[in-house]
Amino acid sequence: MLKAGDALFEPGGDVIHYQGANNLPDAQSQLVVTMFAPPGSPVLTVVGAEELAERRHLRVGLT
Repeated sequence: MLKAGDALFEPGGDVIHYQGANNLPDAQSQLVVTMFAPPGSPVLTVVGAEELAERRHLRVGLT
């Protein structure tokens, strides 16, 4: 859980995000993201259902 002013670094590479959530029941949260990629390469790659299924064993809390 992050609080206001915290920073998060996530190394590049083989990372798939499944969800994010607001932990505040009575307020909205905002998140500012800055992403970098080499020139000419995509910053974001959307994977299909088949690839997600193949990686299911890597997800936290799922087997």
